[in-house]
Parts: sequence; structure tokens; C-alpha cells
Amino acid sequence: MHKTGNLHTQVVNELGRAIVSGQFGAGTVLPSEGDVAADMGVSRTVAREALKSLAARGMVMARPRAGTRVLPSESWSCLDPDVIRWRLAGEDRLEHLQELLELRLLVEPPAARLAAERSDADRRQAIWRAFEAIAAAREHPESWIVAAAEMHAQILGGCGNELIAGVGRLLRSAILESRHVARPALDRLPPELAAPYESPVDEALARYESIAAAIRDGDPMAAEKEMRALLLRVGELYEHLNTQAAAEGAPE
Repeated sequence: MHKTGNLHTQVVNELGRAIVSGQFGAGTVLPSEGDVAADMGVSRTVAREALKSLAARGMVMARPRAGTRVLPSESWSCLDPDVIRWRLAGEDRLEHLQELLELRLLVEPPAARLAAERSDADRRQAIWRAFEAIAAAREHPESWIVAAAEMHAQILGGCGNELIAGVGRLLRSAILESRHVARPALDRLPPELAAPYESPVDEALARYESIAAAIRDGDPMAAEKEMRALLLRVGELYEHLNTQAAAEGAPE
């Protein structure tokens, strides 16, 4: 049973990545269940269930005698954690990160305000501990991202609103999936871009501390302001990465 479950996940991931990458573009008819099973060395049952999983995400539609056709990206469940993961693993990851950032700017600053207003003492301590974990991981990028993802999730979970908390769980997954882009880029930024801080990492750490302190102290206006400032700086980081990528791809 466990082995079958792993095979199902493997097939879903392989087909999902192929669709997101454009290998199977919108309107393409996917290989049949039998062909998928043969190509990937799985049973027809595993192949069938994998295609059903993609259909549940709005990525494909099966019709009798017409096969399973790839749907345009507008039909996809773009907030599904797997879809986010596949998109962030592709060549257009920066574009997807920027889309995700627009969502975060709409949600997280007001969420920080609500957390400062509504969260109880335990939640405020959890947020502060998450900040301390970020600080402790200053020289360890992987641990930094894990701690940062936890802090963002704790803030959205402290709003007293289950729908916002659900978005927090989604964002936690997305932040973790972006770890191979965001923190390494932060380390490579020129120090002068972070003035008056000594480095971009020091600036990020200071902004996280300001957010955690504002929530701890019950200062909703400061919490919202500092969260927005942090995310806007993330946006500037993505712009820098885009500029860098364009320069590297330009013909000499």
C-alpha cells in the first residue's frame, strides 16, 4: 500500500511538472492510461488515479473517446500546494514568486495588524520564538527559511480567522519551496542595497525583529507597517533577480 502511494505521488509529480513546464501545453492530449503506465513502469490503476488527481486540480479534463486533455493555466487550482511547488521549480519561477508576493502583500500586512490586536500570549511568544530562530540561523540559509516560514504562518494563524490561517499554511509551503531562490539571492545582493544596514541579511533580520516586537507589544499599526516594508523589500529583491537574469541572458 505504501509503495503504491509512493508510485502515485511520483506519477502525479512527473506529469504535473511536465504540464507546468509546457512540455504538455494547453489543449494537448496526454498519453493514455496504458501508455502512462508503460512509460513510467506503474500499473494502469496508479496511472488512472494520477490522472484523476491532476483533474481534481483543474489541470486536465478527461472525456470519453477524446482522451485526457490539458487545460489552460487559468483553470488550474493555483493555490494548491503541489501546483505552487511545480511552478516554483520551473524556469518561470521568478514570475510565479512575484505573483505570490502580490497575494502576500494583500494578506500579510493586515494579518500582522490583526495578530497584534487579537493573538493571545502563547501565540505572541510563538511568533517571537520564530524570530529568535531566524536570528540564530543567520549563517544557515536552510534553517533561516524554515524559521521564516514558521514566523509568517504563526502570524497568519494568530488573526483569529480560520480562513486567514489556512492561507498561512499555504504560504508556509510556498515560502519553503522558494528557499532555493530567495535566501541565496539575499546573500548575493550588494551590501550598498541594504544601506544603512551592513548587509541585506542584517536588514531582513531587523525587519523581522520589528514585526515580532510590534505584535508582542500589541502595536497593530507598527505590525502592519513593518510587514509591508519587509514584503516590499522582497519585491525589490525579485526585481534585482529579474534584472540580473536579463543581463545574463542578453547577447554579447
